[in-house]
Amino acid sequence: MWFGGLEYILPGVFVSLGCAVIGCFFSLIAWIGVVSNLPKGQRWNIPSMLYTLSASSFLGLAGLLLYFNLRPDAPGIGVFSDEMLSRLWTSSMVAGFVFVLITMLLAYLYSGPGRRFILVGTILLFLINALGFIGFTLMHGSS
Repeated sequence: MWFGGLEYILPGVFVSLGCAVIGCFFSLIAWIGVVSNLPKGQRWNIPSMLYTLSASSFLGLAGLLLYFNLRPDAPGIGVFSDEMLSRLWTSSMVAGFVFVLITMLLAYLYSGPGRRFILVGTILLFLINALGFIGFTLMHGSS
């Protein structure tokens, strides 16, 4: 199996759930802050970093749910091997991290409403991803 045991599962669950909980909280607050400060009667101008922050929050959770719910031995799911599901989960976490980096870069360039929540949420998501990578490295090196 490509994900050999706890050295892969524990950091992955930490990153996926941490990004989902913290990211959803900060993106929800940022969405509320931006939408409540939009000008009335004019065209809405929603910053693109809100979309990338929301995507980074949900990608890890989506990969985790796919990994634990699409089992290879389930009827009709024979095309999904355990290795492919593990790679799908890993790919979703990597894509979420890329979205975190893009959001961080865009947050430093943005000066509108909700910037503080987006910036703090992005920094926390970056730290969660970094801690998950460190945890994976330490657990993988100890086996």
